[in-house]
Amino acid sequence: MEATKGISYNLSAHTSETGRTYGMVFVRGEENLGKYVGLRAALSDKAAMEIKAVTDENTSNRMQAIARSIWVQVPQASVIEPNFKMENYDFRKIHIFTVPFDKVSEYESLIQQSNALDKSLGFSYNYILYKAVDGYANNTYMLILPDKSRLDYYTHQTERNAKRKGNSQLASLNKRMGQLRNIVRIDYLSRVGIN
Repeated sequence: MEATKGISYNLSAHTSETGRTYGMVFVRGEENLGKYVGLRAALSDKAAMEIKAVTDENTSNRMQAIARSIWVQVPQASVIEPNFKMENYDFRKIHIFTVPFDKVSEYESLIQQSNALDKSLGFSYNYILYKAVDGYANNTYMLILPDKSRLDYYTHQTERNAKRKGNSQLASLNKRMGQLRNIVRIDYLSRVGIN
């Protein structure tokens, strides 16, 4: 973070139940993204030399190469609570899914309508949608649903679903979204402490 001050603005790492580690670096703007990508290899090499024992151990325990991808937030289809701070949410449920190429606009419109209906029902929760721009096909999305813990996430989801029950408009939207979505992966992430 210190080496990329002014370029990146947050960093998080989560482990998942599938055994993956998700490391996320958050960068504001295309210009800063270019700077960060340009520095990334040099920073990785520097870190590998400075913490050689850890790097060697991690490398010998890793069965696959690191997979990297770049995602941009879809703000019009995301809902973020006021005063949201990533560090206050140790749990993430993520959905990675694709939508047919010719249905991307329709899908994003359906999400916006669904989020508006949720808001009219009084819901306020974090529903953060990202779209792949590198590393995955550009019809791939990652939905991040953060909460304090897995128990809190499912408690809140159950409460929301109880209030949604019987809303035919929401049921119709969710059915159509489900028909367009092809789930690639669902994962449950827990924060890894970074010192």
